[in-house]
Amino acid sequence: MMKPGELEALEDLAEHLYSFLPGSPKWRTTYTFLSACQEVHLEQYWQSGPKGAAIERLLFATHEKQRGRFPLLIETVVRNGVEYRDRINDPVSRAELDQLNRIIERLGFEVRALLDPAFRKQRPDLAIDDAAREARGKVVLQQLNDDYLRMQEKGVTDETVELFSRMLNRLFRLAGLERIDRLEPEGSAVRGAFRLERYEIFIRAELGEQVTRDTLEAFRKEQAESAQLLGLFLSVNGFSMDAVELANAEAEPVYLLMDGAHLFRVLHADLSLEDMMHKLVTMLAVEKNAYVPVSALL
Repeated sequence: MMKPGELEALEDLAEHLYSFLPGSPKWRTTYTFLSACQEVHLEQYWQSGPKGAAIERLLFATHEKQRGRFPLLIETVVRNGVEYRDRINDPVSRAELDQLNRIIERLGFEVRALLDPAFRKQRPDLAIDDAAREARGKVVLQQLNDDYLRMQEKGVTDETVELFSRMLNRLFRLAGLERIDRLEPEGSAVRGAFRLERYEIFIRAELGEQVTRDTLEAFRKEQAESAQLLGLFLSVNGFSMDAVELANAEAEPVYLLMDGAHLFRVLHADLSLEDMMHKLVTMLAVEKNAYVPVSALL
């Protein structure tokens, strides 16, 4: 059983370590995350697939089942990751190490090698400024978009729905939206809740078929029974015409609809998820429209 805050810390750690090593080898001799796992005898926890999800699975499994080896795994990844990043002219800075150590501390661990003043002194003293954060955010969005395209190619399976939930959790973290209930897979959908300023919003994200009027009516009941005052239904394959008509005919709608076109724009950095949500909530309040095409938001 995880302690409060550990799940979020593990997600943050996975995000932070993403750039330290390749997920798959470019050459036979390339040192990868799998190589690090093999070095510390944890290769059974590395699964092929989208890199971000694989890192999360590795950290979650090691933390749960091999907690004593967790610091050694992180040290091995970072030690080899520093060498890798130096070779590609993207050196790990002191600021990145400091941020990494703070995340590790949140998990109740200490990796002494990473706290060594001599090791820290060898790293360039580069601040993580706003431009660097923005650039990193675009890289993450590109990674998420690549994962999303692979999911669509594979269709709806237990694996792709799990990957969809991990993708959405990363997207919400990137947007700085507080999750009240972590987004978790359930059937072909993902469910959870998040906060947007004073609003608590229940979310259902559907990876499967186009949402019909009957499915939307079921969501309305589900949202009404939840603790949240607003609902968000994200359907990758969109909504039928009669579902949209139902949503926009309501006098006082208490839910929002987003489709694959909205998600596409977020993943391509045309509009941030936070800005899109603000616009949708405003139009819901002012114009009473639960569904607004993404073209009207740009």
